[in-house]
Amino acid sequence: MMRGFVVANLSDATITVGIEPWAHAEELAPNGRIEFLCDDSGEISFCYVKGGQIDVGIMSEHVRWSANGRDYQFGSPESDA
Repeated sequence: MMRGFVVANLSDATITVGIEPWAHAEELAPNGRIEFLCDDSGEISFCYVKGGQIDVGIMSEHVRWSANGRDYQFGSPESDA
């Protein structure tokens, strides 16, 4: 089973959202959204970084997210075997 959450940019400036542990970054325009899905047992953390960046940490075997018209899907090496 999967659970979801959204990171929304409600400011009037573009922000960068870092997505770990994949070292991925998305530029998020004002009113932009990133929609995430991950395993129910996954651990999620959020961190506001100086300069307007948000880091989202997701420790889960399966993670999907959609941002800026693109879809991404990642899995742990153990779950992909």
